[in-house]
Amino acid sequence: MRYTFSIILLFACVIVHSQSGRIIGKIVDTTNAALDHASVIVLDQADSSMLYFAQSDKQGNFSIDQVSSGKYLLQLSYTGFLQYWKKIEVHKDEELQLGNIILQTQNYLLPVMEIKGEHSPIKFGRDTVEYNASSFKTQSGDVVEDLLKKLPGIEVDRDGSVKAYGEKVQNVLVDGKEFFGKDTKIATKNLEADAVDKVQVFDKKSDQAAFTGVDDGREEKTINLQLKEDKKNGYFGNANGGAGTKERYSAKANLNRFSAGSRFSFIGTANNINEQGFSIQEYIDFMGGIGAFMSGGGGRVKIELNDNSGIPLQGSGQVAGIQNSTAGGINYSKDLSEKTELTGSFFHNSFNNTLSDQVYRQNINVNSIFNTSEDKQQYSKSNSQSINLYLKHKLDSTQNLIFRLNGSRSDLKLDNALHSSTFETANSLINENRSNYHLEGNNDQINASLSWLKKLGKPGRSLVSRLSGKWQNNQRDGRLMSQTYYYLFSNIPDSILQRQDLNDKAMNYEGSISYTEPLGRKKYTEFNYMHSNFRHQTKNDYFDITDNQIEFKNDLLSKAYESNYSYNSAGFNFLINKKKYHFTAGMKLQYSSLNGTLQNVSGNAITKDYRTVLPAVFGEYQLGPAHHINFDYQTTLQEPSIEQLQPTTNNSDPLNTYKGNPDLNPEYIHELNATYFLYDQFNFTSLFASLNASYTQDRITEIVDIDSAFRRVIQPVNVPFDKSIRAGIDFSTPIRPLKINARIRLASGISSGILYVNEEKNEITRLKHNLNFSLENRNKDILDLLVGWKYSDNKTNYSISTINNQQFNETALYADFTLTAIHKFTLKSNFEYHSYRSSFFKENLVVPLWEISISRFFLKDNKLKLQLKIFDVLNENKGIRRTSQLNYIQEEHSNVLGRYAMLQIGYAIRGFSSGKKNGIEINLER
Repeated sequence: MRYTFSIILLFACVIVHSQSGRIIGKIVDTTNAALDHASVIVLDQADSSMLYFAQSDKQGNFSIDQVSSGKYLLQLSYTGFLQYWKKIEVHKDEELQLGNIILQTQNYLLPVMEIKGEHSPIKFGRDTVEYNASSFKTQSGDVVEDLLKKLPGIEVDRDGSVKAYGEKVQNVLVDGKEFFGKDTKIATKNLEADAVDKVQVFDKKSDQAAFTGVDDGREEKTINLQLKEDKKNGYFGNANGGAGTKERYSAKANLNRFSAGSRFSFIGTANNINEQGFSIQEYIDFMGGIGAFMSGGGGRVKIELNDNSGIPLQGSGQVAGIQNSTAGGINYSKDLSEKTELTGSFFHNSFNNTLSDQVYRQNINVNSIFNTSEDKQQYSKSNSQSINLYLKHKLDSTQNLIFRLNGSRSDLKLDNALHSSTFETANSLINENRSNYHLEGNNDQINASLSWLKKLGKPGRSLVSRLSGKWQNNQRDGRLMSQTYYYLFSNIPDSILQRQDLNDKAMNYEGSISYTEPLGRKKYTEFNYMHSNFRHQTKNDYFDITDNQIEFKNDLLSKAYESNYSYNSAGFNFLINKKKYHFTAGMKLQYSSLNGTLQNVSGNAITKDYRTVLPAVFGEYQLGPAHHINFDYQTTLQEPSIEQLQPTTNNSDPLNTYKGNPDLNPEYIHELNATYFLYDQFNFTSLFASLNASYTQDRITEIVDIDSAFRRVIQPVNVPFDKSIRAGIDFSTPIRPLKINARIRLASGISSGILYVNEEKNEITRLKHNLNFSLENRNKDILDLLVGWKYSDNKTNYSISTINNQQFNETALYADFTLTAIHKFTLKSNFEYHSYRSSFFKENLVVPLWEISISRFFLKDNKLKLQLKIFDVLNENKGIRRTSQLNYIQEEHSNVLGRYAMLQIGYAIRGFSSGKKNGIEINLER
């Protein structure tokens, strides 16, 4: 491969010197002073698409090399000056010298030049990277997610989450306003790409920093979707529906009505093809809490939405099982006055999943391996409603009030049938469990906060206070039937027929105050104090049911406890806010205490006190335009929960007994993140590098004792450390002679910790390496093509039980293309070819996944769309997941969507009071 790449580079150099020219010039103002960092854009005269881009240096000079022969349109721009336009022609092997080009100030009375539809692709501000959406080609009907996938530095994962420059995006705003709360996927999966004018990526400052102007380093990676001007006064949206083979259906609609002072949005969706244009976090949180509640081996519940824990081979981000989902919501934003703005939303979810799951697991003992198989049939259904409210009121020029409220209610039903078996060898059955579990429950919660921000006269001097509270009530009612056989001892099963009730209530509050004092020369000091309290009441009642359906409370299993965690912290920060760099260093003293009680337990009081010092350092340095480095170091204390501390044993599951540990210490966590970013505007080359490291003292893990019947006793314990480090690099650059863009992403990580099996201490080391290389064409008017190759390798090594060392790797080829060669027709194809190998599994897995669609557009502006889509053309989609964890590896087979065809029809809704033409217009008025 190395020699192949060298040949390609040599061939590219030959083409460069034989078929390209060069453009040089100097940009000055009317006094002949050089203008540095002026934008230089070369566009195609035929379709106004951007082809080349550069910026002037400190002397005002610019140079664009490797320009193909042809006729172009030259655009020069600089803040505060009129744009300059000129038609040029470049010949091969020649240098086009433009000499000094004078830009006129905006108040200079020359013929007025009106420019519409600029195609400058990326602009860099002090804190913001701005993408011009029109420079990145999308198709009619594409949503914002499709646009984001084309932007340099932006990644869209299979589950729809977005990363910008290696960091997870936590907010997606629309014209600077929240859109359905902080659910980022609602905006990216429902708003159409054609409505977006600019995509702005920045670190959203805290309310305090935004108000006072003093950067405190507390930021969230944020994307703002700036809509086109002609979309801000009228209504727009899309509606589509389709039906397919195997009774598949899909329907989706969104409508947005914007005016000068208000915005209204509606979205709705219904389908049974495992597509989600919304978040199901309430459902996942609810399901995740069930595992600790269910007993008797009855009802292992598993929800997977991403590939972080293994290699998902069902493809295209499809979740295991067959899902039906409906959802709808409204979002409203209005400026009530010049001082008051309001944003609110309401959303409803209905979601059900029919899952058939088979698991084959190899469990790791000290120097041996035993196997477990599971066959699960599960049906789950969830309904939830959520509300979000944001109100900001400007009391006067020196103080603001900010109020936030969000609440939700969710209801869940679950039926789970499980058959599990444990084997010492292939034909040696040790134990077996059969269980059925039915659950119904609901979860209600409300969060509210009020912030008061006050400027105290002197610039930089401020006082900020915040009060917040949370109430939560979680109720579940379950019924379990379970039989467990131990074939080494008896053929008589342990039987459980049981009703289980859970009532879990939480009431939390927090108050904080912060004072900032300027020290001069952009230096500040901040003093802060915080008090919080987390009160938690849990009651678990177990009722054994006789053959006559008479219930008796099981006092040995039934538990009720109350915990009260309180925190007090006081700290200070020293801040420097210079033009080129920001720096924050500080620490806080934290005192936390736990007062817990357990009913019906001798020595029922649990009291713990923790005192600690938590330092933090943050820094950002601007090396130049689109060239900066960041680092962030912080420490946290993670206290053990009362469930982990309680001195009791839960043996309700015959195969898995859980014991608490009142001697647990809290985890002290150190985290370091550093990033480096460089974007060369002269040749579109970008480089992003990141380093992430963590070290945890007194890490809480679990010790597992396994007896001769392979029954497990699990107990949380502290181990001295857990550490990890991960480094990544993302490099992209155009290869102009070949008219393609190349991108390579490399990531490597190593982590180590301690695992106990039967009190045998093993130090575990895990290595993970990833490589992703892709090529895509630059001119996307007719063909948009992306091809790539991915490789990942994972190794796990044990210090003592070396027989259990593991290794697995995945190789994937992928290709996406969109063809628009024929007028009004669009052909799309997505193909992935996965090959998976593992040291613990004999069979290598190969899964080809192919999806294809053809669309025909009708009416003016392609408002009507007819599409035929075929999913899994080769009928090879497999719901297979291979997972490697510290003490087991497993292969999981789940039912997934197979091949189906669907015919869809969609209509773009438009209604504006004014509009703009597409492309670029240059109007000279004399």
